[in-house]
Amino acid sequence: MSHVVSPSAVIITDLECFWEALKAFPKLKARKDQRTYHWYGRWMRDYNSGDAAYKNGIDPKDYGKCEHALHMDGVTYEAGICKRKDGKGYSVVWDFYSDGKCISDYIGEGAEKLMVEYQKCFMRKHATTEGLTFEVSETEDEMLIEMEVPEPLF
Repeated sequence: MSHVVSPSAVIITDLECFWEALKAFPKLKARKDQRTYHWYGRWMRDYNSGDAAYKNGIDPKDYGKCEHALHMDGVTYEAGICKRKDGKGYSVVWDFYSDGKCISDYIGEGAEKLMVEYQKCFMRKHATTEGLTFEVSETEDEMLIEMEVPEPLF
C-alpha cells in the first residue's frame, strides 16, 4: 500500500529555518543532499484524500525522489524534502502507511507540529533581521507569539 502525502499547507521557503526547527524533533535526522527517501516503493493508486501527494503537485513518478531526506531511527520509511513544482519552496513528502505512521505521529498529521516549529523559527529570524522584539510563551494547549514594532523615528 502506498499512502504518500504532501499536505498543501506545508510550504518551506527558508531551509535554514527548517533545519533549525528540526532541533525540536531529536528523533529526526536531516540527511541533507540525500536524493531519495524510503517509502513503499510503488504507487498503488490506493490513497486519494486531499493531502495525497499527487493532488498537491508531486507526480507519482517522482515518489521517492527528493532534495533532502528526514530519517527517524528505528523507522524504515523516510520523509523527503522536495522542490515544489510552483517554485515557491519545498514540501515535506512521506508515506504514512506501515511504519511511516511513526513519522506522522511524531511530526503531526499534516506535519502540523513540525510546521508550527518551523514558523516559530521563521518569524524569530525575520523579526530579528528587521529589529523587532520577539517573544514566545507556550503552555501545553497554546502558544502566544508577540512581536513589537519600534516607534517610527519621524
